[in-house]
Amino acid sequence: MSFSYDTKTECARLALHSKIEALLELSAMARLNAAMVIRQQEVRLRFFSEHPEVIGCVVSLVRFLFSLECEVRAQKNDQLQIKPVYYMDLPETQAEALFQQSGVDPFGQTTQSRDAIFGRLNVPANARAYCRGAFLAAGSVVDPEKSYHLEIVTKNALDGEILEHVFQNLSIPAKQTRRGDLYVYYLKDSEAISDFMVAIGASAAMLALENVKIEKEIHNDINRKSNAEAANLDKQYRASLEQIRAIHLLDEKRGLNNLPDSLRELAEARLAHPMANLRQLGETLQPPLGKSGIMHRMRRILKEASVWEEE
Repeated sequence: MSFSYDTKTECARLALHSKIEALLELSAMARLNAAMVIRQQEVRLRFFSEHPEVIGCVVSLVRFLFSLECEVRAQKNDQLQIKPVYYMDLPETQAEALFQQSGVDPFGQTTQSRDAIFGRLNVPANARAYCRGAFLAAGSVVDPEKSYHLEIVTKNALDGEILEHVFQNLSIPAKQTRRGDLYVYYLKDSEAISDFMVAIGASAAMLALENVKIEKEIHNDINRKSNAEAANLDKQYRASLEQIRAIHLLDEKRGLNNLPDSLRELAEARLAHPMANLRQLGETLQPPLGKSGIMHRMRRILKEASVWEEE
């Protein structure tokens, strides 16, 4: 299963705590992924999803709020090998009660004042419940192994405005864009996605994301260090080749025996240890010489050689 599927499974199995939280979670699911249908000459509100746990969550919410047992059905298309869509119909009486109590119907029309609708969402627990319902109904999250991206899609401006209000109250920095007639709210920062998962109660998914993040950081750190070491080795090899070329030129034009003893000793050490760094080169001398002393003497050798290069 996908990371998004597993995250929804975790959220759908969470225990219910209060009527208002259950109401807001169900109302978000009703507006973002439900439709009015006519079945047996009766208007019903149909919840649907390819995820059976999500529909199971709807059943639990309806039972908690209305003491009503609803049947879950599956719509299949074996010829096209399409995954079954699970759905559940909420009778008209309970659907109308849901719309009246939550403040917005599935068409984006208000049944309560805006102050009442937005005011109850200022309570953190209520905002988290609404956010969880929105994610279960119309959200998705990419496997963090691939990239960091979470989004929730709303059908109309009012639902988008409500979701934006919830994000602000939970201090989740979501961005918004349009996709045709839809309003898309998305997160691309791993910390913001982690905070979102904590808010909706998906602690296991949050830990999985954090583990992937740590592994990526370790991998990137190793790559950075490897690249830095490779660059340093390349720089060291280039410098060594330049020094050896200068020493050969001095030997040809002047003779190494005619150099001061301190420079001759270093020149011979470099020829004997072409790949040694300056610290290692200093350790081959008698007595050993530090890196700064080696650098000073090597500059003198390069300067001596430059005189012959100009001729």
